[in-house]
Amino acid sequence: WTGFLTIPELRELYDLWKKGEKAKVKDFFYQWFSNEQKVSNLIEDFNKNGAFKPRMHILKKALKAHINSDYELSIPIMLSQIDGIFIDKHKNLDGQIVNTCQKCGGKSKAYLNANNISKFILNKQNEYIPFFLEHIIDTFENLRNDILHGKKLDYPDKDLSTKLILI
Repeated sequence: WTGFLTIPELRELYDLWKKGEKAKVKDFFYQWFSNEQKVSNLIEDFNKNGAFKPRMHILKKALKAHINSDYELSIPIMLSQIDGIFIDKHKNLDGQIVNTCQKCGGKSKAYLNANNISKFILNKQNEYIPFFLEHIIDTFENLRNDILHGKKLDYPDKDLSTKLILI
């Protein structure tokens, strides 16, 4: 998931992680995603990716908002677009994910969203890195609805915006 980094950057990041310097790893990404040229290069790479390309007119604005520290704009945009990208990528799961009523035991087809897709893949297929999926599950269970529906107002911060770019 860090394929956009150069080999020296990957080595630096790996060395920091290996030493357990998590704060420096965060700083590494804060600096990287604050560099306009690097983000412009990332936008070019995203434009070549079939999953991102149709959404680049929106994602580009989210990345620019992030660079400008407008996290109240970058975060909701990225949350909704991550959800859409993840759903588009896994449309083949439509009808396979089932909700079970806790009271009556009845079953119904689940509406596809990033959260239930992540849980399904994690439990059934294990084709993605569990660490990555756990971040998606955590983000979508604990933040997405409250932010996108205006219930949570204290969300704008560099840390969350950076994590969403990485997701």
